[in-house]
Amino acid sequence: MSFPIEIVIAIPLLTVMISILWSTVRYGISPMPSNSLAKQGMLSLIPNQSPDIFIDLGSGWGRFAYQLARQYPHKTVVGYERSLFPFLFSKFCFRQPNLQFKFVNFLHQEYPQNSLMFS
Repeated sequence: MSFPIEIVIAIPLLTVMISILWSTVRYGISPMPSNSLAKQGMLSLIPNQSPDIFIDLGSGWGRFAYQLARQYPHKTVVGYERSLFPFLFSKFCFRQPNLQFKFVNFLHQEYPQNSLMFS
């Protein structure tokens, strides 16, 4: 028994869309990429003597955390995300030795004192 290609594509796509919609309704915010101007603004505010750990609160699809990890390879970068598919996308698509993603609610975490947080 074979399934039409439309069904094979539609079911996973629908699953991702429902998961993102559920997370959006539950947490009140959708995983939204930061625009380039906002990212450049945040990067320009990083002090010369910055902390050892950068934390991206609500890392979404992971692009900003990845950019931080590439730009600051000597720092540890951690992205916190609560929406399942953006977290999985980040975890498997953006790999750097100094980058990690965690599937947690950042409101219930304790953070190292020597860290710089982005939101």
